[in-house]
Amino acid sequence: KYELLKGTGTFTDANGEPIQAEKYTILEALKSTFFFVGTTIGETKVRWYVKDGQGQEETIDLIYMVQQNSFSFEFSSDIQETKLKAPTPIVFKLDNSGNDPSVTYQRSFSISEGDFELFVAGTDNPIALDDVQDVDEGTQNIDIKFNELGNAKIECTVTDSNGQIVTKALSFTVSEVAVSFDVQAQESSIYEGQ
Repeated sequence: KYELLKGTGTFTDANGEPIQAEKYTILEALKSTFFFVGTTIGETKVRWYVKDGQGQEETIDLIYMVQQNSFSFEFSSDIQETKLKAPTPIVFKLDNSGNDPSVTYQRSFSISEGDFELFVAGTDNPIALDDVQDVDEGTQNIDIKFNELGNAKIECTVTDSNGQIVTKALSFTVSEVAVSFDVQAQESSIYEGQ
């Protein structure tokens, strides 16, 4: 059995089945594998009690330093000044730079300022705003189309399955499409009856 002296977490066996704390578990083999799953950041102290069939008991104290599984994401655009209704490219790139490949991610986009829509790059397939969606590692290209003039700001929030949250923002200045034309008078004659 084990007890947590400081911090929080659980143990699982090699098959991922949880091991109940403070309750003796019968081991089928003298050598068994257990995995610690820390649920708070920082130091966790655990005491294991091992008892044999004759009733002799030993204790083993373990200390785990639990850290967040690091990840990074890029949220960028080479364009900060854009035109009304013009598709403007955004790059979203997510990278799990930590040691735990089982971490999953969710992403959401929100409007901080302005009015715009998001689309999968080069398509008319919309990407929902203010909607949390599962997202995989890798690079995704996105188009943003602005519906009003002035300043606009979009935020992207990524949350990992450990509860770590990172938010980044992009700002744009949206202006009208420049239109120019020439009008020239042309001499013409019209005769009555023709």
